[in-house]
Amino acid sequence: MYGQRSRVLANDEIKAVWAYDFPPYSNYLKLQMLTGQRIGQWKDYTVIDHTVVFPASGMKGKIEHVIPLTDTVANLLPVAPFNGWSKGKARLDKHVPLEHWTVHDLRRTFSTICASLDIPLHVTERILAHTSGSISGVSAIYNKYNYLKEMRQALEIYEQHIHSLIAGTS
Repeated sequence: MYGQRSRVLANDEIKAVWAYDFPPYSNYLKLQMLTGQRIGQWKDYTVIDHTVVFPASGMKGKIEHVIPLTDTVANLLPVAPFNGWSKGKARLDKHVPLEHWTVHDLRRTFSTICASLDIPLHVTERILAHTSGSISGVSAIYNKYNYLKEMRQALEIYEQHIHSLIAGTS
């Protein structure tokens, strides 16, 4: 049994969820797997200069969030509007029966895999839009660097890892 906020999907589970093909729900899942963003953030976003911009109104911390746009994420966009989150998850669970898990566990899985790939914690935290991460307090007041270059490198490394995993070469 998994404790609250402790579930991380194993490699075979990631592959099974990735293989599930029922758009647009499955596209949202892939976006969350590849970026670590909350699934609801994809309801409102814009693409500007090879980045994805999430407005403050759609963010938990009410601060605009920008992440680099990778090739696979670009190919999954635009995401069609979707409202049947509970029905989508129930359908997924019928086709991909995994031990109890939530869609939010994909965020934790993303963060855990980033750590295993030696992606610096402050970069992962920036991708996840964690304002209380490793750059917080006084550091956050003075450090206004956007980390887009580092986030792009991290997301490309992560994306390559997921593609290798799906292909069975990882």
